[in-house]
Amino acid sequence: MTTPLNLQLYQKLAHRFGDVKITKAGQQLRAVPGSYRGQPSSRVTEYGETYKVCCPSCSDTKFHLYISHGFDTPDETGRPRLLARCFRCQKVGGREVAKMLEWTSIGQQSHSASLDDHGDTEPFISPGTCVRVDTKDDPRLEQARTYLAGRGIDPDEAGPVYGVCVCVEANTETDAFEGAMVGRIILPTIYHGQWVGWQGRLAFNPHPFEEDQDFGHLRWISMPGAGWRFKHVFGYDAAVHSQFCVLVEGPTDTITQGPPCIGTMGQTVSQAQIELIAGTWGDRKAILVVGDAGQNEDEVSAKTAERLRAACKCPVYNPRLPHGDPGSWKRADFVAFLVKHMRSNLQGIGMTSGKL
Repeated sequence: MTTPLNLQLYQKLAHRFGDVKITKAGQQLRAVPGSYRGQPSSRVTEYGETYKVCCPSCSDTKFHLYISHGFDTPDETGRPRLLARCFRCQKVGGREVAKMLEWTSIGQQSHSASLDDHGDTEPFISPGTCVRVDTKDDPRLEQARTYLAGRGIDPDEAGPVYGVCVCVEANTETDAFEGAMVGRIILPTIYHGQWVGWQGRLAFNPHPFEEDQDFGHLRWISMPGAGWRFKHVFGYDAAVHSQFCVLVEGPTDTITQGPPCIGTMGQTVSQAQIELIAGTWGDRKAILVVGDAGQNEDEVSAKTAERLRAACKCPVYNPRLPHGDPGSWKRADFVAFLVKHMRSNLQGIGMTSGKL
């Protein structure tokens, strides 16, 4: 299955309604030019790619509530197109759907989000057309699947759990990377069912003489703008319901170890990330901060753990790896290491007491 044209909307619908069906996959809106109150406008005559769900207002069971992939996109006047309708009860339209989805920023949420610590907004920029990495029998995914497996990552888990996909066609409208997106493994940062950013990893390791010489040989390319990385954590939706939280540094570390791991997408942890983690897991069982092995990395993770301890009610642990990074450990060994650390320190950092 190819990635929906409006993946954010599709994931939000799946989170709210459960089963979502797609019709007219890949088709764009069709609009007829016209005017509205003397201003240039257009009238949509075809929804294009459409997402169908069961309408809760009329106890529908046959997917009569239609939502266009163009839901909440602006027309020429800047007004949002609320393209949704229940064809059974005729009572539910775009604004009712917006309320069901808690779509609080009509005209903004589908194409921008508040991303940095200062409340400014940055546009969401799609990497292009993507195919989820667990899709079977697609030769365009072979290199990516082989690379992930070589890193100890199961592509068939990474796809459904984390939305990991492969860019098969660059976003020509915004591609500033000279075609370097095609073939990259896309690791989306997802928050409450919506893509808020992404990082693209080469599906191979470049030759040392070629690395970083051009976009095509950059190991990582991230969605432009830094704010989204400082406000969110990778793997949030996959771990949000867990009673434990394991904070690691990178997306590949997160995917290798699986939930309840989350990644900060860099050594630096922002105040917004601290607040997000504390607000979600701060009153649950425990939070563990696990950095890469090394003196500098140990110091950074220790400071992060102290900041979280000050913001959380639950114990915060700071186990220090004897070697490597979380992504280099087998999952069973990593879990055993964390359990052993917690058993030797029941109340977290700064407090030592017996064994379980």
